[in-house]
Amino acid sequence: MLEKLPQNATIGEVHTTPKGVSYIFDGVKWKGHFKTSQVEAVQGEQGERGPEGPQGPKGDKGDPGKDGQPGPKGDTGPAGTAISNTVVENSITFGSTHNQPVTGTRTVQRLESQRIGDKARITYKFGFAGGQAGTGGYLLTLPAGMAFDTTYHPVYTGDLWVGDTHTMALYFIPATGGVIIPTHWTNQIMVVPYDATRFRLALTNNNSQTTYQVWHNGWYAASSNTLLNISFEIWPTTAPAPAAPPPRMLGAMRPPPR
Repeated sequence: MLEKLPQNATIGEVHTTPKGVSYIFDGVKWKGHFKTSQVEAVQGEQGERGPEGPQGPKGDKGDPGKDGQPGPKGDTGPAGTAISNTVVENSITFGSTHNQPVTGTRTVQRLESQRIGDKARITYKFGFAGGQAGTGGYLLTLPAGMAFDTTYHPVYTGDLWVGDTHTMALYFIPATGGVIIPTHWTNQIMVVPYDATRFRLALTNNNSQTTYQVWHNGWYAASSNTLLNISFEIWPTTAPAPAAPPPRMLGAMRPPPR
């Protein structure tokens, strides 16, 4: 029977059994020999390693890892369109290129303006009893502090129509709404800048589809009870100091609608 040897040993450690057999541990197994009076016997090899025992219980869960670095910042989105609050004025300046018209009692004079991006939307609500027609083309004034950007809206002070019709396209600004007097109303209406802050209106008539004139003392005259309600958009600039232009008469005046 083999001697029982220590299980734990260091390399080179020597162990001698009670029977006088010496063993040396080579780091893997014990090797040794013993002597008798007649024969020297060498101890056999150490037996094979036994099977592994069952797997131990699962260890505790480790701590979570650190958060990763934040990703790069995304691109800035496009700027939205700036829209201002509506500015309301309860006064409308109504004039003429020649002799000033005089309205009767004004039942409403409301002027609204709102900035939308680089443009302005303007609405006039103007009602008055008939007064004195005056002479020349009628003029309306833009809201306080506002002027036409003449790069986009060049002024025109001449008569309608001078030259071919297509030459007027540069000066006309489309509008919605119109002018109404008893038994007559406009079918179309355009804004025509007269100077930086004032404009005329080019009108048709429900009874005269072929006639297109500026609003004046002979066309929807201020001597009639009048309702005006129009809206349009312009590219505005800051208004310059007002300067009165020289008087101007419109040519080719036609009789007022009847």
